Amino acid sequence: SRHHDCDAHAVLGLGLALERVNPNSILADWIRLLPLSFANVLWFSQRQLELVKSTFFAYIVQNWFDDLACMSRAAKEIPTALWRGRPVGPEDLRWALSVVKTRGFAFEGTRESTMLIPLADFLNHNMVASVRTATLAEDALRFVATKDVMPGDELCIDYAQASNLEFLVRYGFRVEDNPFGGRQFELGGEAMQAHCPAYILRYDSADIIDNSIIDCHRQARYLSFEQQFGELQVHEQLREDRYIYKAVEQACTQLLSMLEAPPPLAEYETDGGSTDGITSVLVREIKAERVLLLRCVQNFQLRQQETELRPVPSTLAEPLARLRNGQGAGAAQATEPPVNYGISIDRESAEPVDDARSARTSAGMSASNTFVPPSDRNR
Repeated sequence: SRHHDCDAHAVLGLGLALERVNPNSILADWIRLLPLSFANVLWFSQRQLELVKSTFFAYIVQNWFDDLACMSRAAKEIPTALWRGRPVGPEDLRWALSVVKTRGFAFEGTRESTMLIPLADFLNHNMVASVRTATLAEDALRFVATKDVMPGDELCIDYAQASNLEFLVRYGFRVEDNPFGGRQFELGGEAMQAHCPAYILRYDSADIIDNSIIDCHRQARYLSFEQQFGELQVHEQLREDRYIYKAVEQACTQLLSMLEAPPPLAEYETDGGSTDGITSVLVREIKAERVLLLRCVQNFQLRQQETELRPVPSTLAEPLARLRNGQGAGAAQATEPPVNYGISIDRESAEPVDDARSARTSAGMSASNTFVPPSDRNR
């Protein structure tokens, strides 16, 4: 696999495929418990793939199938004896890569740190999780209960703050009453903003983005200004706020431009006059995402016209408070001169991380003058 320069996930998938044909594998009992098929994008029909390719998750299709192709090339060079005389086919490799993509844990938020942890991989998603992960050592995770657990209770973790469209692409399921939409993104500007949470849209809020996230970025810009020029006046605070509102508007506009309106559902109907379940849900979610992104554009256009300063929390956002107390990295960068936002996005974004799960859903990004889609989310 190194000869073919395969991705870390592809390498792990090849290892799992080899273990599956080894009757003496120490993982044999666990492997027998795994599903025989999956519902993620690797198992989509051609028409379903076309739908996904018309969204801002097109890069997942590209990268996952690139991983699969690299596995196929590498598998052909593995000695037949290692396959126990059993020919390995595309379905074997697709199965193995699906296990890695949907059931792996990334303890450092990187693809190279992805691990398969038998039994822990059966933890299902729930926004109200009863278990969280925490890094135990350089190559180990621990699982910590977040509430009292009674015998017979199902243990769940929160995979990520993600839209149903993303859950469908990655896992093949949707979450009932999921408040999250769009795709997580980060907006550079002042260095301190790199310590604030990534932006994520919400269906259940008239503000579209949680005010605690916006307020963290507002406070970060205020602090950066004050460190260089002294206390801000109200009109200066309004100016800093408008930088943020303009950047969010432009980010939502660009995401909307990457989300093509799907053809009428009738075009996907079979001869029997019905549409398969995943296709119907994909079309519905894409339409809902377009409406949400349009609301985001309109909301943040209106915010830029506001003449009254929105309330500012009296206490610093937690990541900024830690930074001020010397507990955060990169404090020295906070004295960089202020810059305006410049928004750009690579429509075929690289996917440095797409591991299934990790203790943090988005790796920290350095502050820059760009709109940055975060690395592929972890579960």
